[in-house]
Amino acid sequence: MEKLLDTGKAKAIGVSNFTIPHLQRLMDNTTVVPAVNQIELHPYLPQTGLLEFCKSKGIVVTAYSPLGSTGKLQIINDPVIKDIAKAHGVTAAQVLVAWGVGRGYAVIPRSLHAERIANNFSRMELSSDDVARINRIQRRGRVADPVADWGEQFMWVFGGAEPAM
Repeated sequence: MEKLLDTGKAKAIGVSNFTIPHLQRLMDNTTVVPAVNQIELHPYLPQTGLLEFCKSKGIVVTAYSPLGSTGKLQIINDPVIKDIAKAHGVTAAQVLVAWGVGRGYAVIPRSLHAERIANNFSRMELSSDDVARINRIQRRGRVADPVADWGEQFMWVFGGAEPAM
């Protein structure tokens, strides 16, 4: 990948789902710091340590599943999020996007509905009390399952058992 930068065929190298040990091992063995690390990030999985590490290295963080999912964990239905949204006259999704942007990372919510996509771009500001309330949410969990969603090959790349080929 580093050689592609020299050819001009790539402008940057990014990674996805890298933890601090993965990033450190990568940076110890290469000359290029990743431009971005795309990770699952939301109030139920705030990944504060990883976020701060990436910021300290100049790595942009992009959050996927910032609203949760339609199945397992519906963060947009969290009572704290809904209460803040109601108080500001916005959607729960807008609260979650604002929380992420306020923490200093890119947020990429997914929707199939044009109206929701447009609403997600509507910027709103959270008060410090709102942010503190969201930060105190005690429920924790992933909405994406790397093994189930992406298979054994994904885990092998990150130090798991090598899959049968």
